[in-house]
Amino acid sequence: MLPLLLSAALAQDLDSAAEPQAPFAWERTLTALRCPTNAFDLSRDVETPMDAVLLLKDKEGTGSGVLISPDGVVLTAAHVVGKKERIKALTQGGEELTLEVVRTHPFYDVAVLKVVDGPEALPCLQLAADATLGASAYVLGSPAGEELSFSVSRGIVSGKRELDGRSFLQTDASVNPGNSGGPMVNEQGEVMGIVSWKVAATEFEGLSFAVPAMRTLDFLNLEMNDATDLNEPGVQVAPGDAMNEGEDEEFERGFEAGRLAAKSTPWLTPMGAGTAAGCAAGLALGPCGAPLLCLAPATALASVNVPELPAEDAANESYQNGYISGFKVQTRLRRVAYTTAGVAGGLVVGSAIALSTGNVRLGPFAP
Repeated sequence: MLPLLLSAALAQDLDSAAEPQAPFAWERTLTALRCPTNAFDLSRDVETPMDAVLLLKDKEGTGSGVLISPDGVVLTAAHVVGKKERIKALTQGGEELTLEVVRTHPFYDVAVLKVVDGPEALPCLQLAADATLGASAYVLGSPAGEELSFSVSRGIVSGKRELDGRSFLQTDASVNPGNSGGPMVNEQGEVMGIVSWKVAATEFEGLSFAVPAMRTLDFLNLEMNDATDLNEPGVQVAPGDAMNEGEDEEFERGFEAGRLAAKSTPWLTPMGAGTAAGCAAGLALGPCGAPLLCLAPATALASVNVPELPAEDAANESYQNGYISGFKVQTRLRRVAYTTAGVAGGLVVGSAIALSTGNVRLGPFAP
């Protein structure tokens, strides 16, 4: 259930593809019983903390989650549960649990669930207050469904990123489909982040991202407390309504304005570049195939030049920040769509030329 950076829908029709949901807030604070302090040392023992990791599964696929409370409170990624109300889970010991989705926040890709039919007390992991750059990072989860469930990969915290109004921890630890929603933990077994996405492309390695654990609480309006209260999850409201800060309504207004502005900007340049690259790949490789999508992640993550706002709008800092975020999100979606379409079309043309001219290579290719 890990969302690839690329989408077939984008290549077919950008404007009909799913777009990022604008920020919102949950109007009522929920609470989860704090997890007891554990003295883990993952350099010596990973199996014990793995008891708090869950394999989430349904007919559509698998993902991961992590128990953060002995009362059965679970954090995962929003895209793992989608619009489901309930989902099945397996523990490392093979016990099947039923989880109820309490809250999700698609914009930040986080969700909180609760176990509705399980033991009274469950193993859990504490949340780390912060993540140190360069610190060891362990990704726990099920990278290929049940066959390779409850696996661990190790790397470091490679960076702290702010991308389009969202916070991420970057890691070079191996992340694959099925790791989504699982924990990225430190040496002490504390959850530093919830695995969200990765850059999946031929020329990219070790670029995976997790939502900082403590930020998930903010996004879900969830607090660690002396008791668990997940009843009446409440409703979604504008951020300003939830936090008594009217300027956050301006952020949302700016986000939508920026997104609409980006949709009306020219798109031929990335598609032209993609077509040229596709032709070159087709001429070189002929019918043997080529990594069609390898340019799209780099295109999407490249810097975006946001046009200057009129003075009256630029003076509104919250509106300006929202506009910048919305413009960047939509621009990168368009870049991926048109670059991917251009590469695919160019490869077809290049392959046809290669076949007609006899320029076909079937052996190993030089870098």
